[in-house]
Amino acid sequence: MTWKLAAAVVALAPLAITPAAAATGQSCKSFTEAEVKERFDRWNASLASGSADAVTLWYTPDAKVHLALKDKPAADQKALRAFYEGAMIKGVKVELKDRKITLGCNTATDQGRLVYRVGNETVTADYRKVYENRDGVFLLKEHTSTRVQ
Repeated sequence: MTWKLAAAVVALAPLAITPAAAATGQSCKSFTEAEVKERFDRWNASLASGSADAVTLWYTPDAKVHLALKDKPAADQKALRAFYEGAMIKGVKVELKDRKITLGCNTATDQGRLVYRVGNETVTADYRKVYENRDGVFLLKEHTSTRVQ
């Protein structure tokens, strides 16, 4: 390999499609920390709206969801909607305590601690939300929370 060709390969390396992007057939798109924070706030506003449909729109159809307030994971969108519909009746509210955001190619992870208030019950939980780029829109692919004792 000539030095000119080697220099061209090194110069173009940052523009290469990553394995994650190649698997989805799309170029690498990054979320910013501000966008992750805004997404959380908008998800939380959907909870406050009282509309289970508004909340479930933030999730991919194949999202894996297991929340501290629920005994079993939601296996599909119908189960997820039913969970949020029940939570809405009780008046769920979420208060963020702390977080760490990790950005990647077509993904972003938001994790930390929050407090759920559902009716008269208060639950402190560690949470993890994984966003995935789906046709240019970052949606929740995974959402878990675990009660903190």
